[in-house]
Amino acid sequence: MKLAVIILTHNEEHHIEACIRSATFADEILVIDDMSTDRTAELAQSLGARVVTHPLAGDFAGQRNFALTQTDADWVLYV
Repeated sequence: MKLAVIILTHNEEHHIEACIRSATFADEILVIDDMSTDRTAELAQSLGARVVTHPLAGDFAGQRNFALTQTDADWVLYV
């Protein structure tokens, strides 16, 4: 069974490295980035995460649901 860790972000460059490093047990690390203006997406990619940019648009539940469409994992862990 495949496990994906999904991380929803917005301007988290100071925290993303530690977060991704804590999730290396997963088969896939997926970052859904809400149009960050800092280096969040760049750092996440450099650490091996797959990054998809998608605007939150004030809908946190919608962002989580969008994230589910971006993985084929059997299990998902949101961080």
